[in-house]
Amino acid sequence: QRTDLTAHRSFRRFLPIYNIGMVITTVFMLVRGLIEVLGVEPSTMVDASISGFAGIGHILCAVGIIMLLNALRAVSSPQETEKK
Repeated sequence: QRTDLTAHRSFRRFLPIYNIGMVITTVFMLVRGLIEVLGVEPSTMVDASISGFAGIGHILCAVGIIMLLNALRAVSSPQETEKK
């Protein structure tokens, strides 16, 4: 049986996609918070772009989690034994 999660292709793709998504989400949520705290009135375009980029970060995180779950399912599913 192969139970090495780090050797699975979906897991290797999961790491960069999830981490990039997390960084994008964190940065733009931080920007959103700073705008709120400082009381700055951004233009409609800037406001929408901040929300859009934060949304893209959330989507990347979701795709990464789906890839992780696929890798976990592939590793944990019992291997079919060959009949003699």
